[in-house]
Formats: sequence, structure tokens, C-alpha cells
Amino acid sequence: MHRSNMSAQERELRSRLAQFAHAKPWIHATLTVRLVTCGKSSCRCAKGERHRAVYLVSSVKGKKRQVFVPPELEEEVRQWVDNYHAATDLLEQVSEGTWEELKRKKEAKILRRFFKYAEKFYCIRAELGKVSDRRKEARIPCARVVLALFLMASARLGSLNAIEQAMKGSSGKAWRDWMGGDLPSADRLGEVAALVELDDMRRVLLGFHRRRKRKKALPSLPGQLRVLIMDAHEMWTSYRRHSKDALSRTVKVKTRNGEEERTQYYQRYVAAYLMGKTGRLLLDLEMQQPGEGEIAAAQRLLRRLLTDCPRAFNVVAGDALYLDPDLCRMVLDSKKDFIAVLKNENRILIQDFRGTMALEGKAPEQFSFNRKACACHDIEGFTTWTQLGSPVRVVRSVETVKVRRQSTREAEELSSEWLWATSLSTKMAGTQSIVRIGHGRWSIENQGFNELVRDWYADHVYHLNTKAITAILLFIFLAYNLFHVWLDRGLKPALRNKHNADYFSSQLFADFYAVLAPPG
Repeated sequence: MHRSNMSAQERELRSRLAQFAHAKPWIHATLTVRLVTCGKSSCRCAKGERHRAVYLVSSVKGKKRQVFVPPELEEEVRQWVDNYHAATDLLEQVSEGTWEELKRKKEAKILRRFFKYAEKFYCIRAELGKVSDRRKEARIPCARVVLALFLMASARLGSLNAIEQAMKGSSGKAWRDWMGGDLPSADRLGEVAALVELDDMRRVLLGFHRRRKRKKALPSLPGQLRVLIMDAHEMWTSYRRHSKDALSRTVKVKTRNGEEERTQYYQRYVAAYLMGKTGRLLLDLEMQQPGEGEIAAAQRLLRRLLTDCPRAFNVVAGDALYLDPDLCRMVLDSKKDFIAVLKNENRILIQDFRGTMALEGKAPEQFSFNRKACACHDIEGFTTWTQLGSPVRVVRSVETVKVRRQSTREAEELSSEWLWATSLSTKMAGTQSIVRIGHGRWSIENQGFNELVRDWYADHVYHLNTKAITAILLFIFLAYNLFHVWLDRGLKPALRNKHNADYFSSQLFADFYAVLAPPG
């Protein structure tokens, strides 16, 4: 290993060791002091005052050897012995550093191991090479920009400026070679992101899903249910700068002179999240356009998914807003089923269900789910929702859980009621399956949006252009999907069980800069 690749501490240790090896004598032995007699009858040692003698003792092949050290050489020989011990101490420190380096190398290079897995099992470089943009005679090819955006998302750098600064100078040569050359400025990266063909990126995401399905890495729920969860997420708000297609609303803000109305700009998108028995997958997204509601964006997204990947899912789930007659009719017309939270907005259907439940007087089905005791009523065949024009099934779950208050340390029982409307028959999905899917809808919030914002910087305004934001979000979706399948299937169980996902997230970020920064 060249000295330039060593840390400052290791270079200092090796320099001191070289001084001992080349300039200072040393000896592997031990100095011992003995009290001896000389044998003369007239000497004081015969009366008990024995002479002091120093011997140099060592062992060779299990046999002891020794030599008498004259008094005039004692200090010099003692220094030789001390030199040997100092050299061995330095050797131990170098050895300990090498040991730690070996351990670090086994767990380091996480980002490169991640890319290697993505390339081996999902051909990610070839897939990203299919993404094009609308530039003509571009000096920097689209494939290099696409790799840079994917690297930024995978390493969780959080901004275009971060990757621009990292690629500058000699320290960024390793990643420039990996991408195939120099990168444009951060502003130009954002401009090219706005020109990326979004349909190409969506095909990469769908191709990843097909490969993962082929490898049986996303098994269905019981009953072969493949649930697509849809929900919207609001990214950021601003009173000044905004993209051309940003949404706007009038809000009241407090000022020194009281309250005043101001225009607030924001961006919102609807995401499609595929929930399986194990694992997770972000499938696609659609930006909400000015002047339209969330359901209109969800309908566009669903229409595209029904065209591009109709077999990826057979159930669509959402919150109460998605219990929309037009959206549910679209789902039913495509030979699929829906399940959504039922709230007071659909009062007639709720009243019909409660009246039927009271008339039947059946005991609830009881089971335990997610450490809660569930008492469920399940009734199908309601035609009260005339806007849909098709019978629906209603499931009610009263869930109780015991908690202990931290302040009083007293146990308390909490109860909550959930209602879901679905087109799934009891043969296709039992009561417990409906409850599981109904609560599983929250995974798009907890494991989806929350993680994307907290760990993947998905709410960062990379470039004030809606198409650029959409393209970068799709890159983040792809990196998110690859990261979680790599955690589940690309790491050995011993390493995966030793650390949590946050540890590997930090290692991805650290490994990116470990390539750039010199040791020390």
C-alpha cells in the first residue's frame, strides 16, 4: 500500500517504526539482575554482601541462553531491550489498525455493493441507459446525467449542488469515471431533468417491478390479493418562488397589523404504492395540476397503470376521499376491486349498515390484529350507494387496546371504530383480510411518504420546474425500491440482523464521500 493511501496516524506509526529498524539497534531479550558470590574467602560476598551482576537472557527454540553484561555496557544494552519493546508496541498498533481496516472494509463500500447488486440482478445501468431527453446534439449525453441523478438519489445527497461540488477536482475523479465523464453545473442538471422523458423513467420503474415479481420478491397477500394503495402527498409551500404549474390557495396569515390574506403556492402528487405479503414498492406518481382535485390526478394515474401494468394489482385501496363513485366505477370496469375508508360523508350507506347490523343482532367476529382486540361485523349486498350502481360490502371493526399512562402508571383501555366499504366478496377476502388491507393503507404514509421525506429528501425543491421535480422523484422512487429489496435479499442475514435500515442509509452516504476524501 502506498503511503498516500494510509491515514495520518498510520503514516506516523510506520515512520517511527522505520527509525527503529534502520537507525536504532534492538534485541529480543530480557535483562535480569542477580546477586552472586565470586568464591574468594577474603571477599565481602563470603560474609553475605553478594555482588550485583546483570545478565541478558533469551530463549531460542525452547532453550534458554544468557550472557553476562559488563557494568560499562549495562545502559547501552538496556536501551537495546527498550528499543525492541517500543518497536513491538508500534507493530501492535499498526496491526490493530490493519485489523480495524479489515473489519471496516468488510462492512464498508456499501454504496458500491448496492450498485453491484442493482447491476447484477436488475441491470440498472442498461435500464437507465434507455432513458432519453428532448435535447438535440447534447454535449453531455443523457445517460451520464441520468446516472448522476440516480447516484444523487441513492447516496441521499439531497441536492443538485451537493453532487456538483462533489464531482469537482481530483477527488471526484472516481465517480466521474463511474459515470463516464464530467457533469454539467447544478442548474444545468435541473434543466436537463426537466427535459427527461417521464414515460421512459416510468418504464424503468415498471421493468423493476416485473423483474422483482419474476424473482418472487414481492409475494401476494393471502387469496392472491395484490393491493395498490393510492394517496396524495403535499411537498412544500411558499409565498414567493414557485414553479409554473404549482398549485395555489389563499390563506390567512398573522402580521403586525392583524390578519391578511396571502397566496400560498404548493406542490402535491398522488403516489401508487404496491403492498405485498412482504416488501414494498413505489410504482408511479402523478402531479396534481392547477384547478383540479386530488381524485382527478388519481384517475389519470390509475388509467396509466391499468394500461401499462394491468396485472400488477387486483385491488385498489385508499382513504375516505378515494371512495369516489367515478374512481370506484373505473376500478370495477377494469375487473378489479376497491376498498376504502367509510366515513360520515356517505351517511346513507353508514345508516343502512348500522340499521341492518341492529336487525340481524349477530355476535361480532373476534380476533387479534396488531396487538389489538378486534370485534368485527361484516355485511355485504348494500345497494344504498346509488351513484356507484353496484352492491358493496361494509366491514366494521371495533378495536380495543390496553395502554399504561406514563404519568399515572395506570392501565387504560382505548377503543376505536373503523368502517370500510369494498367490492371484494367474502369468498375473495375474509373479514381479517379486509381489516389487514384497511390498516395496511397506512404503510404508504409510514413506510412511504414519511421515509421518503426523512431519509431520501423527497420534499427538497431540486429545481423549480414541475417536470424536473417529477423526474427526480421517479429517480428517488427507483433508488428507494432497490434499497429495500437489497436489504431484504442482497445482504447476508448476519449483517442484516446486526444493523437496522438507518445504519445502512448512513453508510450509503458515508461511502459516497469515502471515495472522494483522502484518508486521514
